[in-house]
Amino acid sequence: TIYRNGRHQYWTDEDETKRPSVTALSSYLENGFSAGMGYATKLLRQGIDPKATSDAAVQEGNQLHADIDAYIEHGEVSENSLFLSWYNTLGKMSWIASELFVFNPLHGYGGTADAVAVTGPSWQLFDWKTVNPESWDKYGSSLRKAKDSAQVAAYVAALEDSKSQYSIDQAFIAYIIRDDSGRVEVEPVDLDWGKELFRASRTTYNLLKRE
Repeated sequence: TIYRNGRHQYWTDEDETKRPSVTALSSYLENGFSAGMGYATKLLRQGIDPKATSDAAVQEGNQLHADIDAYIEHGEVSENSLFLSWYNTLGKMSWIASELFVFNPLHGYGGTADAVAVTGPSWQLFDWKTVNPESWDKYGSSLRKAKDSAQVAAYVAALEDSKSQYSIDQAFIAYIIRDDSGRVEVEPVDLDWGKELFRASRTTYNLLKRE
């Protein structure tokens, strides 16, 4: 059994030490700071509170995750426009797990994988990300691809190292655009590259924590 607390720390019956999350360990791969500052400055010039905008985006993302989880687990279809964008693109896949807790016993971290699907002989792990349409149209996934790929690869590595029943051979990130366009951009993850990135970020995290 894998447990998670409100600080997004993970542990198991066998390892009761509170372990950091994949998100915390991959935080050193952020590379969109200047673009984010530019966007915040633009909002301020328009008289818009950047924090309120950010908080609203977080709430939208959380609601989308909850709606997708309810659909995969119980077949519930939400009228939320972002959910319908996801549903029209990916809803018909053969989903077998949602909001899946993972734990890596070898490297001491945990996380929550968004969903697992099966297509023929392939086991596929998916991660959902909501993105601002203006940012996506300008940068695509370039500002976040490294961190997102590392996170997804870390989930796959945790399943491998824990000898999970989920034998993942493919992974994808679905970028759901936060507007009424219905756009969902699904990008494959290079798992070998992502694992290398995560390993480097995890090393940086551990070195700084030791200091």
